[in-house]
Amino acid sequence: MFDIRKIQPEDSVAFYDKGGNELARVYLKSYDEGFLSYLKEELAQDTEVITENITLVIEPYDIRLKE
Repeated sequence: MFDIRKIQPEDSVAFYDKGGNELARVYLKSYDEGFLSYLKEELAQDTEVITENITLVIEPYDIRLKE
């Protein structure tokens, strides 16, 4: 079942590689404009995963994704 709700400051943005491994997480209440792009580039350099293979997912604070 799917539903839509507004993004909230307590939500987070998680960075995943193609294998589904979480590389980093940023909470929106601490987000600065342009930081997500910067962090994605830094993760690509540190992990040797190309940026095209890094996915950003907004995850609600009160809901967890299931495999």
